[in-house]
Amino acid sequence: MFWQATHNFQLSYIKWVFNPPWALVLLWPISGLPLYSSWGLLVCITVLAAAALIPHRFGFAVRVVWLSLTIFSYPFVRQIIEGNIEVLVLIGFLLLSHGLSRQNPWSLAASLIFFSSKIQMSWLFILALLPFLWYHWPLAKLVRSAGAILIFCIPFLLWRGDEWWSMLRVFPKESPYNLSLMASLLRFGVSSWLASMGWFSLFAATIWLVYRLRLLSPEKYAGILVAVSLLLAPYAGNSTLIAVLILGVVPYAAEKPWPRIFLMLLYYLPLVMVWDFRILDVYAYFSAVVLLTAIVLALNELHGHEVVAQI
Repeated sequence: MFWQATHNFQLSYIKWVFNPPWALVLLWPISGLPLYSSWGLLVCITVLAAAALIPHRFGFAVRVVWLSLTIFSYPFVRQIIEGNIEVLVLIGFLLLSHGLSRQNPWSLAASLIFFSSKIQMSWLFILALLPFLWYHWPLAKLVRSAGAILIFCIPFLLWRGDEWWSMLRVFPKESPYNLSLMASLLRFGVSSWLASMGWFSLFAATIWLVYRLRLLSPEKYAGILVAVSLLLAPYAGNSTLIAVLILGVVPYAAEKPWPRIFLMLLYYLPLVMVWDFRILDVYAYFSAVVLLTAIVLALNELHGHEVVAQI
């Protein structure tokens, strides 16, 4: 789908392509190749980006083990088979790490541009990042970053913004292939009022968490924010979970493999049940797993924050 939409350095808003035009153009160096070569390069870059994001404090051998566990999980297998473009968000986190450590406005601008390619994965993280930047960065550097983003994105909006907006207006929020909280609750017959209450409760809890951790860079608890972003987005698919695994579950489980590896194993279960949706609604299943992941990671982060505060 993405290859057809961007092959030969063109851009077409075909069915199921809802990404902003500047994000699709980022695929040109990959989609310019023949289909299978393009897919192979995309998979290779995805694996390398995932490997680079696993914290180096664990050592090479441990990182290889956890990268292998991640690659053979259901979300990653699905990501590889589909050739989806979550790798752009992973690259965004790599650029952000460079930008924050050096207060580099150009790396920051590039990271936000990459984040926008799959905004359902990153919107809460961006909301938490902006006040942190406002408090800790010089205004001149923030202006440079904002200017770079506008200079890069506005021409693409003028070029294909109307087509992008037309696609967004027919976005299939009611799709059964949706793990977002509202969609999953409604599929199970929960009233829209109760589902909305659940949405607002989770959003409010996340805002409270960001406030409690306001002295930390959101990069430190990105896994939580990505998980909740997916749950609160209008639409999220199963391949979008690789960022939750890499940024949240893997660092959490690698610190204390027993018994935390059980959280990782929850991302394996659909591999043996995926072909029979009568047994398991795999999208609702992952909605529950992602919610559990966000809660577990948040409690762990709050506990660590309290310990540091006491010291």
